[in-house]
Amino acid sequence: AISYFLQKKSQLHNFKTGITETLFIQKNTIDKVKISPDCKYLVTDCDNTVWSLPELKKTKLQHPILDEKKHVSDIFFMNEGDLFIQIIKVEEFALVWDRNFSFQKMIKLDGKLEYHSSKYLTSRNKSEIIIYTQ
Repeated sequence: AISYFLQKKSQLHNFKTGITETLFIQKNTIDKVKISPDCKYLVTDCDNTVWSLPELKKTKLQHPILDEKKHVSDIFFMNEGDLFIQIIKVEEFALVWDRNFSFQKMIKLDGKLEYHSSKYLTSRNKSEIIIYTQ
């Protein structure tokens, strides 16, 4: 089965049965969808929600800085999905969450965050390179 997102409607399509069902309709459009390396959860850039797989149980991420106006510009996974990172580009910070959807830390970014492997991210600015690891 595969879930896919069209405009504001999310659907699940079962390839074996050929049945497509609507899972939910959200207020905002989903642009980015990432599935954790261990296929245990799905993260999107929309409405600060994540879904446990395969049951697609929806969980709202809780952090004071998050609201529906903040746009997640990218999502990275570290250490086979033990952590995931949401990049909020407009305000130049990253939020780090664990696989239980518990907030871990906020990182102020000074430059672009680049993904290198399941264990390393780097941020570069004019004077330095910062390496992030779990």
